[in-house]
Amino acid sequence: MRRLGGIRVGPQLRSSGRSWRQERFATIDLELTGLDPKRDRIVSFGVVPIVDGEVRLDRAEYRLVAPEVASRAEAVAVHRLRPIDLADAPSFLAVRSALRRALDGSVPLAWAGFVEAAFLARAIGGRAGTWLRRILDVQLLTIHLDHLEGRDPSPAAEASLADTAARFGVPPEEEHHALSDAFVTGELFLIVATRLERRGIGSVRGLLDVGRGR
Repeated sequence: MRRLGGIRVGPQLRSSGRSWRQERFATIDLELTGLDPKRDRIVSFGVVPIVDGEVRLDRAEYRLVAPEVASRAEAVAVHRLRPIDLADAPSFLAVRSALRRALDGSVPLAWAGFVEAAFLARAIGGRAGTWLRRILDVQLLTIHLDHLEGRDPSPAAEASLADTAARFGVPPEEEHHALSDAFVTGELFLIVATRLERRGIGSVRGLLDVGRGR
């Protein structure tokens, strides 16, 4: 298990061959002022743990954050968090320890994990490329499953999280809300991982290889 920004993320090497059902995961979603990690900042985060193959919403962490820079108009149109909604929110420095605790000791899960990797590197520490190697990308898992089951994988590459989740029968939640998206990503992961397991990809290492695009 690698330390990034002072927290332990990813599987321990000795446990990477065991079933994914025995691993602890943490699904993370970030809402942002924009998509440029050099300029933009986090306005909210949601982290939902998966323990023993079960999404644990009762242990979830959700925080609003007062950003150091103004949100771009296009970002507000997506997440609908206006300056007035964040006026009483704490700074990221005040909630960073909560994010660290929520991720510590887990394999991070995300939808299109390159976005989370870039912003986690800036917010917590470590290199974006190292974060990307540690994050299990549920979008890539879904694309691989579509390929194995004989479907055109392009819809999963182009579709939103909400559309893909609906295709797999995951009940809808509030779209572009950090906690809701983290929860939906976790529910989708359980379905996709179970179906990959039936096709011989059931170890933590096997899922990580697929979820990193290998």
